Order: sequence, then C-alpha cells, then structure tokens
Amino acid sequence: MPTLLLMKSEVRSSSLRSGAIAQKSKVIFETFISNKLRLIMTPKLSLSDIEYWQEQWPKNEATEAAFEMIMTEDGDVETAFNELFKEKNGTIQYGNQSLWKVTLNVLSKEICNKNDSLKSEIQTLWKNPKETAIITGIIVSVIEKCQLPLDTGLATMIVLWILKVGIDIFCNYTENDQ
Repeated sequence: MPTLLLMKSEVRSSSLRSGAIAQKSKVIFETFISNKLRLIMTPKLSLSDIEYWQEQWPKNEATEAAFEMIMTEDGDVETAFNELFKEKNGTIQYGNQSLWKVTLNVLSKEICNKNDSLKSEIQTLWKNPKETAIITGIIVSVIEKCQLPLDTGLATMIVLWILKVGIDIFCNYTENDQ
C-alpha cells in the first residue's frame, strides 16, 4: 500500500512539474514574441530603405533635411524625428511621452479606426512606390491629421516608418500602445 501512495504522489508531483514547465515555456515564448515584435517595431530604417525612398520622394529642402537627419542618426527614425523637431520647435516631450509616440497615437486615432483615404493612399503607394503625387498627398494628409506643428520633413519621417512596417501593423501596434 505505501508503494501505491508513493506512485500516486509521484504522478501528482510529475503532473505539477509538467504544468509548471508548460507555464514557464508559455511565459518564455510570450516574452520572445513580445521582444521580437518590439524589435520589428523599432523605428529604424536600413541604408537601402533610406536610399530607395530618397530616390522616390519629392525633392524639397524639408524632406532632404529629414533624410539627412535619418542618415545622421543611423536610420533611427524616432531619434531623427525628435532631433529635427527639437531643432525647429525646441520641445520634444509632451508629458511623459516623446513627441514621436504622441504623434503616432494621434495619427493612429485619425486613420486606423476609420475607412480613411490616407490608409488607402498608403496601401496604393506600396503598390506604386514611384508615384510622387501619392507621396505628396500622404504627407499633406499626415500634416493635417496630426494637429501638431509638423512640416513636410517631419511628416516624411512618419510616412517612411509607416511604409517600413505597413499600415496594418502600424494600426495594430499603436492601438496596443494606447
């Protein structure tokens, strides 16, 4: 009889260990996925991304300054955006959030939960990246919808990042961030 009880407790102990291991595995997996998504969502462009879009983009002083700042910051769009905004306006914090985060959240509210023309313009640009008229329209829409003091250079940075990650991922990411 004691042997049978020992076996039951071993089975129970083994089941508890299996459950604990499964729980730990689940936590490790979720952490991995979360970190992987965070890495993907890091607002960084590769040199080839920058060069490609610089060729497609309408040329003006503000957008050239944006591309130059992105290059200076080694493709880090968030840092470049905050630095360029700081150069032009002085402040880069709104409460405890960076201007980058605030701007993305405002833009997300304007375009992601609606059947917005900006969203479809961005999807069209994915299909026809050489259409400078579409790029110009997107930049103007971003400036209008952000309700913040943005110029075409700052709007360019936002649009480049949205193009990098895709409009659907942008909407899901900013929705989860709010």
